Amino acid sequence: DASVDSPESIQLNRSAALLAGKVLPGSELPEHLKNNEAWKNFANLTQQNWDQYSKAMGEPMKVWAATEVQNEQKTVFYPFSGPDFTTLYQLFPKWKRLKCN
Repeated sequence: DASVDSPESIQLNRSAALLAGKVLPGSELPEHLKNNEAWKNFANLTQQNWDQYSKAMGEPMKVWAATEVQNEQKTVFYPFSGPDFTTLYQLFPKWKRLKCN
């Protein structure tokens, strides 16, 4: 188990951010991507997709969960995983520990 601040965790987070079309605060875009049009197009398209998701699904789910779901749980058991993680994040924004199946 690597800590959040370990070099391995930092590098994994930077890599995951790049795969999501983002650059983490305090990080720089690798030199070979700075003027790369394919990267710019990918980052823009990814941002547009997230904005569309947030408007159509994410924000309405957050609003609903704020009144209908007890959000004080620190441990959440979520029997699904993978691409459905965004649902968990919208419904339980204050979780500290996650148990997935």
